[in-house]
Amino acid sequence: MFPTLRASSCLDFAPRPNGQVEVTHRLVGKKYLVGQAIGDLLAGWQVPRPRHEALADLQARYSPEEAQRTVRFLEEKSLLISDDTDESFFVQAPRQGLLGLPTLSSPRAAAPAAVLCGLPYGHGNAEDINCRNFPVHLRHFLQASNLVRDPEALDFGFLDRATDFGPLRQRLAQGRCFDWGDLRLSLNEGPHSVHEKIYRAARSLFGAGHTPLFLGGDHSVTWPIVRACAETYPAFQLLQFDAHIDVYEGQTPLSSTEPPHHGNFMSCCLALSAVTVVHQFGIRGLVNSRPHKHPKQRVIWASDLTGAAPLPALDPALPVYLTFDIDFLDPATAPGTATPVAGGLGYGQTAELLRQLLPPLRIVGADLVEVNPQRDKDYLTQQVASNLLLLLLNYLA
Repeated sequence: MFPTLRASSCLDFAPRPNGQVEVTHRLVGKKYLVGQAIGDLLAGWQVPRPRHEALADLQARYSPEEAQRTVRFLEEKSLLISDDTDESFFVQAPRQGLLGLPTLSSPRAAAPAAVLCGLPYGHGNAEDINCRNFPVHLRHFLQASNLVRDPEALDFGFLDRATDFGPLRQRLAQGRCFDWGDLRLSLNEGPHSVHEKIYRAARSLFGAGHTPLFLGGDHSVTWPIVRACAETYPAFQLLQFDAHIDVYEGQTPLSSTEPPHHGNFMSCCLALSAVTVVHQFGIRGLVNSRPHKHPKQRVIWASDLTGAAPLPALDPALPVYLTFDIDFLDPATAPGTATPVAGGLGYGQTAELLRQLLPPLRIVGADLVEVNPQRDKDYLTQQVASNLLLLLLNYLA
């Protein structure tokens, strides 16, 4: 059966005096200057047609080889798309990969690797939505960084002198790390739609064998990721680094009509049969004085992380999904968050904790959330978040 294609519904056409046509893809945000024959083909291809008809139309003016190359180009640039393509779901490719990483065109386009993906969504926090700006601010902040140019020569001592960064160095040297881009979301898009898109993005990465590292966004984005993770891993444990347990009902209880927000998403995660246990590190503050009790919860108070209390024993045979809320850190270290709580760990203490906990574990996915650039001071939180991004990459499976 022949594949059926149609022109994207997001195209605008503007003729140019030299006989060419400027085609603008509104969704991708790019312009292409094409010949009149190609412009006519795209403008007239609103009704789905078999792919071979496009080749036949172009072969009337071009050689068979040129026609084949042209159709492939139109498909690669999403100017021609499959008839069943949902154009409301789109991951915007970056102009330059974070840290100089190569970009990923689609989850199936590369062998299993660590894949970064931005989730610019903040409406899960009704009081301050500006953590949605973290992915774009991080990209700007790291624009001059190019760690993959010569990974063997890098001195990762700027992150932590005691940590073995061999896994990260090897990952970069072997090209096993990609930047997919940022999930395209409308500012006025409802939470049900957003969570469904995040779920689809996570499911496609997990399903292709990748180890995703998502950059939020408020903490509600973790719920659809964990839901997708449960489809690939029938049993796994959650590691949560946070000041809050995130099972609070408050004024917005969970219901079929109200999706979870950043303060109660963990209630949904705990209800999944695939989630066997949730280890919550760094919990503190008045709001946690009467924590919700669930048989799967293991609360590790922030004060226990700075004393002589032993760390919990984690099962190295059980896959791990790790979620890191930036408010795990003390506000003096990471002020850029909407829900700061005094008494958290510093950066060095956090690096040491990760070094003690994570090396034996198989971390199959992670996220870094709740960084709010509008509340930052002197880019301090951006610097810490950038370091944490690299630390987490070092420990991913």
